[in-house]
Amino acid sequence: MALTSIKVSKELRDQVSRLAQQQRMSQHAYLDQLLQEAEEKEFWRRMAEVSAEDYESAVKEDGDHRSPDYRET
Repeated sequence: MALTSIKVSKELRDQVSRLAQQQRMSQHAYLDQLLQEAEEKEFWRRMAEVSAEDYESAVKEDGDHRSPDYRET
């Protein structure tokens, strides 16, 4: 994985460092977790806006096919 840097204020850098340490995580892992949680929150926010009729229509249009990666548990 190629690494890069982003410019942030010292205060933000220190806050990320402190919070990551509290979770016993690297800054990279902590930021990755925050971004995953933000994406999931956005997904569910958008899903809440979909009406039952729109969902049913999309399923009919796409078919009720499972992804090849889908595994039942």
